This record gives sequence, C-alpha cells and structure tokens, in this order.
Amino acid sequence: MTGARAARRQRTAAAALAFGAVLAGCGFADISIIAVNSSLSSWWVEIESPTSLPEWRATTADVVVAGNAFVPAGSTCTGTTGTIAPGYRIAWLNTATGQTGLAAIRLDCLQAAALRWDAGPIPLEPGSNPIAVTASDADGRAASDTLIVWRQ
Repeated sequence: MTGARAARRQRTAAAALAFGAVLAGCGFADISIIAVNSSLSSWWVEIESPTSLPEWRATTADVVVAGNAFVPAGSTCTGTTGTIAPGYRIAWLNTATGQTGLAAIRLDCLQAAALRWDAGPIPLEPGSNPIAVTASDADGRAASDTLIVWRQ
C-alpha cells in the first residue's frame, strides 16, 4: 500500500468512525453511505491477501485473493452488515490464463463501513500470473489493483 493510499484510508476511517459515533449517540440504527467526493481518484480497490506486496510466490495450482474497495454511493448499513448499491461489482482477470470471474463482496458495517471482497480459487499457470482486480459501480467509477503471482 502506498503512503498516500494508507493516509487516505486513515482519514476516511477516522471520519467514518466519528460520524458513526455521532449517529449512535442520537439513536440512529440505519446509516446511508453517501459518496462525498466525486473525484475519480477517490475510488480505489486494493489486494491485501495473500499479500499487500506487488508480487507473491505460490507452490499451489491456485490462489485466493482478497482485499478492500470503495463503498459505492447508495449502499446502506443496517446493523452489522449492509446492502451494496445495485450495479457494483469486483471482477478479476488472470492475464496469464485469460480466465475471469467475480469476487464475493460484503459490506462490513462494524468497521467504519468497509467493503470487503474475496475471489478464488483462481487457477494459475506455471510462471508469472498477473492478476488484475477491478471494482466498478453503476455510475462508471472504477479502480484497479494488480498482484503478480509466481507459480513455482
């Protein structure tokens, strides 16, 4: 994770926690998540597992990748889990094999409304397997991250 990305996540998490604390003190149970920054640079996705580094070495024939992504406008939290806005998806592509798929996504409302995702198992070829993950919403906002998995 880059320094700028880490700083942005910290600011976003702090603001969301403060907002959540205010709402909790007022007795609100439902929170609507609203995008407040329309800049396309604010939309992000990151691969955190099996590593947050740009490369990973695997000895198995497949890999599961997972991470976090931006929460699309129109998503809502009720209790511990939320409802993700229609049209949102996180897709993966292994450019070595040409295989694609969709990640499972969930809105975790306990941790400052974080969107979590996981994909796999993704089949690997021997050698380099660049795996691209792209998050996109119904309004055309998108972000990508890539992990190169080296299958030995």
